[in-house]
Amino acid sequence: MTYQFRKHMIKRNCDSKYNDYHAYKEYLKIDFKNRCAYCNMHDNWIMPLPFQIDHYIPRAKFEQAKRHDLDCDYRNLMYSCPICNRLKSDVFDGEISEDKINNPYFYNPVDIDYNTIFTRDESGRIQSEDVLGRDMIKRLQLYRPTKQMAWFLDELKQVYDDIEKRMQLEEDSKKRKKLECAYYKIGNVLFRKQQLFVHSFVAEKTKNYKKVNNSSE
Repeated sequence: MTYQFRKHMIKRNCDSKYNDYHAYKEYLKIDFKNRCAYCNMHDNWIMPLPFQIDHYIPRAKFEQAKRHDLDCDYRNLMYSCPICNRLKSDVFDGEISEDKINNPYFYNPVDIDYNTIFTRDESGRIQSEDVLGRDMIKRLQLYRPTKQMAWFLDELKQVYDDIEKRMQLEEDSKKRKKLECAYYKIGNVLFRKQQLFVHSFVAEKTKNYKKVNNSSE
């Protein structure tokens, strides 16, 4: 059995133009539903660590091509977790289009429905039957256990929220008490798993940081 990679659609919501790309961050959070454009992880799971803004066409490449306009081009900005942003790095090849935001090594998460590229198996592992999709899994290390853990947290949070809704609607006191018991137990598990996830994420982020820095020396 396979599952959808993500359950939301990405839609741009900002009509303003800014001279500092950081000013778009709150809009990007809304656009991407608080999730990483690439791995679909929710930003809540790594709090207090912040998500970042990724330049889809990397700065190193567009500055070399003297396309400084792309630094604050809203279409070129993606909401990204720190790991995906670092692993994506400045990977790019070819000419920069005058009117399109393309990167030959990655599907544009705004223009392409990632549900047509990626799926998840019953354990939350990210899979793809697409050639470029499989290459993205390798480049962004979407096979890492933390990607499965983030999916598991999503699923557990969904159960937690569903029980809360049932509690509010339940009129039978005995049934409501049972729901409350399940609600608090799942809440405790969710809290512990989230703390473990943050620890694992930080360890992976540190490992990737050292790897990228060593490879550039």
